[in-house]
Amino acid sequence: MLALWLSDFGSSIHRPVITFFFLQLGATVMDIGYLSFFMGTASMILSPVYGWMVDSRGVLKPFLLSALSCGFGCLIRAIASAPLHLIAAQIFMGVGGSCQWSMVKGFIASELPHSKRALLVVGLRAQMTLLTLGSFLYPVLDSGLQLVGFQDKLLRYRAEVGTCALFCWIGILILMAGCAKGTQFHSPKQRQLEQAAGSARCSVDFLVAAITLGIASCCQSACRTLWPIYIKFHFGWEARSFSLLSSINTLMFSIALAMYPSWTQRVPQRRVLQGLAWLSLLTLTGFGVGARESSLGPEMLHVILGVPSLVFVGVLASGLEVAASLCVPADAQGWAMGFLNSAQAAGGVAGSLLGPALWTISTREDPHPTLGFSGFLLSEGRLPFVLTALALVLCVLLLQCPLWQRAEHTAHSVDSVGIEGVPIGCRTEEPIAEDDPENFKHCRANEDENLPLNEDNSKAC
Repeated sequence: MLALWLSDFGSSIHRPVITFFFLQLGATVMDIGYLSFFMGTASMILSPVYGWMVDSRGVLKPFLLSALSCGFGCLIRAIASAPLHLIAAQIFMGVGGSCQWSMVKGFIASELPHSKRALLVVGLRAQMTLLTLGSFLYPVLDSGLQLVGFQDKLLRYRAEVGTCALFCWIGILILMAGCAKGTQFHSPKQRQLEQAAGSARCSVDFLVAAITLGIASCCQSACRTLWPIYIKFHFGWEARSFSLLSSINTLMFSIALAMYPSWTQRVPQRRVLQGLAWLSLLTLTGFGVGARESSLGPEMLHVILGVPSLVFVGVLASGLEVAASLCVPADAQGWAMGFLNSAQAAGGVAGSLLGPALWTISTREDPHPTLGFSGFLLSEGRLPFVLTALALVLCVLLLQCPLWQRAEHTAHSVDSVGIEGVPIGCRTEEPIAEDDPENFKHCRANEDENLPLNEDNSKAC
């Protein structure tokens, strides 16, 4: 965990400057989208592989492999001088950094009972979010570099991006020390995995939740990719202003995420997710304002509405991850978290490509006067946010799907005993004998695993 904390904290310090660093190197808005595409695609492909490795081999070696890849990616990005170098860096970071949290979540979730899993997912997401408060330190780092002689903006940006590599390689040394000591955090569970090979199949509920998660991640990615571009285009704000906005957003997101478990105790989880989708949709209007000249009104309206919109859609994505993980048995949590990370990465790739493409179209030329209000929606970069709103409406419709309410029971005869409460799409297993201590202990640890995901049981989360 220490290596993970260091890596994430280091990346948060320079996060506000990444987009401006790419622009300073001559990248266009579409180039930034392509860079996100390469990183997301690598993560999408390898996340389930890492999850399988965690389920079968433990967490330490897969985590070290991903950390090494991330460390090399950070170094390449800091010294990049051409788009090809940035592409290589993004691929390395997609293979590494984007998969680390899903591995940790899958490893810990496999050791916890069903009732604790929601708290685990939200708790780790809250840790990850709190670590991003390191972005508050960016203005201090930027001022310090100027004081020691880094007056050239691009050179200063390189030094700031390089801080990520420093923290990442410290974490790598910690992991290598753990490997040298022969530390084993997790013993292979091959026998349980073989028994669960059929029962770990995704239920229909899991697939619906994963699809909804992918759409929400697409919305989140499009908004986050375009946010610094939006404020620069409309208000002329630079990295320092974005650092402040990003830190406020992170703080609000941390508070909202910490409150999520209490919300689901009072209100069914599906209703909470629907409410978050509607709030995301309503506050998205903060990205519809624009003023090409300095004007306090639109700026304040964007801050008041736009920042909470990103908070709501972020909590929505985390809540969907919780809902999906509850459909999968403990033995397959590593794979499940990897699959969900792939769904998030797929949504992130789509958002990072569609957002800049639609932005480019909507800022290319002024709309014809005859278009009226439609022309207003399609101009000055509003088009991607209009389509994001439609995607959020689709999330609301998917959350109304009967699959979220259905609690069908699949009955199988095992020694003439009926088994009820098996999740949709999952196969029952042969009973585990109590004279096998290892398997019996595993069975007891997951005694509540077969709770179906419906509104009543979601309150237990």
